[in-house]
Amino acid sequence: GERAFAVPVALSTTARSNLRSGPGTNTNVIATVDAGTALTAYAYVAEWIRVTLADGRTAWVHQGLVKSASGAP
Repeated sequence: GERAFAVPVALSTTARSNLRSGPGTNTNVIATVDAGTALTAYAYVAEWIRVTLADGRTAWVHQGLVKSASGAP
């Protein structure tokens, strides 16, 4: 099941990325964002992270497409 992070985590995308309605490639793409897009992570399921965009939309992104916004892996 979904597991929440203790605190929200600032992330950025490392490549052009599809943001999805759920954790998996079988869910709808709700947005496509460019590399360097800021996201805030709140929870995860397996390799998928639940994030919000600056405009408040919630989506899921694969962990391989993001990095810590501070530059750390």
